[in-house]
Amino acid sequence: MIATVSLNPAIDRTMTADDLVTGEVNRMKSSVQYAGGKGINVTKMLRNLDEEACALGFLGGFAGKFILDYLETIGVDCRFTMVPSETRTSLNIITDSGEVTEILEPGAAIPAESEKEFRVALGDVTAETKTIVMSGSLQTGLHDDYYAELIEICRTAGAKVILDTSGKAFAAGASAKPFLIKPNLRELETLAGEKLDTEGRIALAVNNLRESGIDCVVVSRGKQGLFSVDGNDIIKVAVPYVPVVNTVGSGDVCVALLADKLQNVVGVPSRDQLTDAMVYAAAFSAANVTTKESGNVPLETAERMLGEVQVSTEKIK
Repeated sequence: MIATVSLNPAIDRTMTADDLVTGEVNRMKSSVQYAGGKGINVTKMLRNLDEEACALGFLGGFAGKFILDYLETIGVDCRFTMVPSETRTSLNIITDSGEVTEILEPGAAIPAESEKEFRVALGDVTAETKTIVMSGSLQTGLHDDYYAELIEICRTAGAKVILDTSGKAFAAGASAKPFLIKPNLRELETLAGEKLDTEGRIALAVNNLRESGIDCVVVSRGKQGLFSVDGNDIIKVAVPYVPVVNTVGSGDVCVALLADKLQNVVGVPSRDQLTDAMVYAAAFSAANVTTKESGNVPLETAERMLGEVQVSTEKIK
């Protein structure tokens, strides 16, 4: 079983439009909504793989019940802490030109008693699983070190953590030495404190993070695919071409596949283990962009993408 932590889940509402013009009335052509947020997308993908999944975090109001009902319907072991405030809604607008615009609500503050209840639930789960994925932004009022504190709770219990977030929360969480992080290039530059304009610089930043105590660092680079380092070698994994419908959630699918493939690894993954996980992560995240619903990957498409993945290695220069 893999546990997921969603501190700031959302209903993802996806709309389509001919065009989007700021300051004007914009009429949508269609509108659908799904249970979403980064951690929820990871959970959905794990269930799509028939992996047992346990989901924790905060839910509230009608939106929270919508997400809870959906997750229970697909067989997730839900252990959410219910809060009085309404779970947020995220708006994703796709225009005919292919542009994707995201409008994200911040999420309401979490009462102190609810936060304590959540920590108890997390402690209980660490006794049942050794892999915990923490994804997404922090709810209003949770301090920047919050993920770092949760990582310490899990490590003390012998569980390894995969962290995928951004900003100050990511920097603080990375300093707590999770098992794996998946930054994009911009996030890696923030952690490194410098512009990473060559693959050699990217590799050096990855190695520095690994030397700090993070066992695995996989960098997502959009159409260029995934990038990691093993010793003195760069590993690059990519799918050459994918018809794009909606890019939202592809990073979450990537995280879900990395978690699934590396959950039984003890210590630092070997090169073969890491490369295999990256191949599946690249293929499934590429398949995700071909569909409107985040995290609901058509498995037939993903299997086809597996045959198109290109892997290359080269020495760090």
